[in-house]
Amino acid sequence: MHRSSVVSKISSFLQKKLITPLIDLLKQGITPEKLALTLSIGIVLACFPLLGTTTTLCVFAAYFFRLNQVAIQIANYAAYPLQIVLMIPFFRMGEKIFGVVPASLNVTEIVTLFKNDPKGAVILYGMTGLRGAVAWAIVAPFAIFIFSKIFLIFIKKMPLPKIKNPD
Repeated sequence: MHRSSVVSKISSFLQKKLITPLIDLLKQGITPEKLALTLSIGIVLACFPLLGTTTTLCVFAAYFFRLNQVAIQIANYAAYPLQIVLMIPFFRMGEKIFGVVPASLNVTEIVTLFKNDPKGAVILYGMTGLRGAVAWAIVAPFAIFIFSKIFLIFIKKMPLPKIKNPD
C-alpha cells in the first residue's frame, strides 16, 4: 500500500469519526467553550492510569458536569493510546510523590511474584496503581485547563456552515 493511500485512509477515517461528529455537535448548539471543555476532560480522563475505568469515569463526569456524552466518549476513545503510554510515568511519579521504591515492571518478575505471593503482588501493584492515580489527579486539572484553551482555538477555526435564522 502506498504512503499516500494510507494517509488518505487515515484522513478519511478521522474526518468521518472525529471531525464530522464534532461539527455536528456545534451545529446542534453546543458552544465552542463547552465542546473544548468536554473534549479536554475526555482526553484527560482517558489518561487515568487504571485500565478499564475511563469509559465509566467519562459517563459520570459528563453527567455530573452536564457535558455532552458523545463528545466526551469521542475524546476518551481517541485518546486511549495515551493511557497506555502514560501509565508507567504516572506510576513512577506516584512512587516519587510517596517516596517508595519503584515496583518492578519486568513481566517475568511480576509473573513470579503472582505465582509465589498472590496477595503480596495484588497489594504491591494495587498500591502502585493507586499512587499513579494520585499523580494523575495532581496533573489532571492543569492538563484540562491547558487542553481547553488549545481546543478552543482550534474549534473556533473550524469551518461551520452559516445557519440561517428564521425570519
